[in-house]
Amino acid sequence: MTTAAAEEVISVGLLPAQYEALHAEEPYVGYFGGIGAGKTHLLCYFVGRRAIEYPAGVHVITALTYDQLALTIEPRMIETLASWGVSAEIRTGPRRIVLDTGAQIICRSIDRPEPLRGIEIDTLGADEFDFYPEKAVNVLLGRLRGRKADRSRMLAASSPNGYRFGYRFFSREPSERPELKQSRRLVQAQTKDNWFLPPDYVRDLEDAYAAIPGLADQELRGLFVNIGSKAACPTFDRNKHVRPCKLVPTAPTFACFDWNVGKIVCLVVQEVAGEIRFCREIRSAFSEGVASALIEALTFRLADGRSWLPPTIEIHGDAGQGAERSVQTGRTVWDDFLLRIPQLRPQRAWPNSNPPIVDRVAATAAAFERLPVFVDPSCHDLIVDLEQTQWDDAGRKLDASDKERGHCFDAAGYYLHRNHAPRAFRRPETALDLDLKPVGALRG
Repeated sequence: MTTAAAEEVISVGLLPAQYEALHAEEPYVGYFGGIGAGKTHLLCYFVGRRAIEYPAGVHVITALTYDQLALTIEPRMIETLASWGVSAEIRTGPRRIVLDTGAQIICRSIDRPEPLRGIEIDTLGADEFDFYPEKAVNVLLGRLRGRKADRSRMLAASSPNGYRFGYRFFSREPSERPELKQSRRLVQAQTKDNWFLPPDYVRDLEDAYAAIPGLADQELRGLFVNIGSKAACPTFDRNKHVRPCKLVPTAPTFACFDWNVGKIVCLVVQEVAGEIRFCREIRSAFSEGVASALIEALTFRLADGRSWLPPTIEIHGDAGQGAERSVQTGRTVWDDFLLRIPQLRPQRAWPNSNPPIVDRVAATAAAFERLPVFVDPSCHDLIVDLEQTQWDDAGRKLDASDKERGHCFDAAGYYLHRNHAPRAFRRPETALDLDLKPVGALRG
């Protein structure tokens, strides 16, 4: 069978999302779909087509277990090949599917990826990719360097599994590093788009999944979500809340901080036309770096060459870590930082003690549900934090197992609780809770 003939036959009968994934130019394609979105069918199309086109190539298909290979993948592959007039048989030692063209498809369980270390793969079809251990994924990616096809290609077909490797590899990393979009393509397929399913299939599943927040988004719409009640901010939706937020010279401006040793976070927020806009995200190991970046972000260059700063800036943030005093100067972390930005005319708006975590998180979730809150796409860590921050098992503290996560979420929460919390989430304030001492008083 010629390549042209194979292309003509194989392209028939695909759903639109399947066709997009199959014909993507990028070498790494992730097809994430709900139940009944045709993941296994597409996987067999992809690997089978490549085996026909490049009979001398090394083609590999992987699954979580050998039972999945034997009961699902291999029978479907034989069926798919037969529909194209290609006969094939399963052989063992090592386990593989041998086509009558002489091509072979190696079948491997991901719980034992080591045998793949010694081969160079031209084609990889990974079933339920998002459930693979990251160590195994790294082994597979490292072997994608075959030389017997046009180029090495991978199709990862999977149900989404929260914010794990599949999300990072196909969604988060390309959004943070645009050059990766040249090699990675994410295709998300919805169950309802499969016109071969019974009419009531999706509706019945929607009803069954309604009791668990996010489950229908994952299992029927192929979205990356936190499942259940552990998500700290389930009301955040990047499709709704992420949009460009340009800094406006005359708008009320706020800087929101989370202080940690070697990890200082500052979010620049503005309130414009009734909207709350998270415009910039600044991270540095040192307060000097944050100060200079904040000044640069808020320096507006006019057409005549002059520069302009906001009339003032309101400072919010972590009262606990910010109150730590320097042994050398006796000043607090807050005091030292404010002395670095006098030209911004900062006004203190942080309390003497932080609000309860439950109140702060509830205020954040309520803001994204009830208020017009938007986040600029450049605020990568804030977006990830809003999506991935979770409660611990006790439900009273935030999960701190990932030391890189949560800092932007905290910074946003201090500001949203102070300025926009529903009355039920706020504690009565006293004069000691909010001391608006001017910066000039620090200079004596």
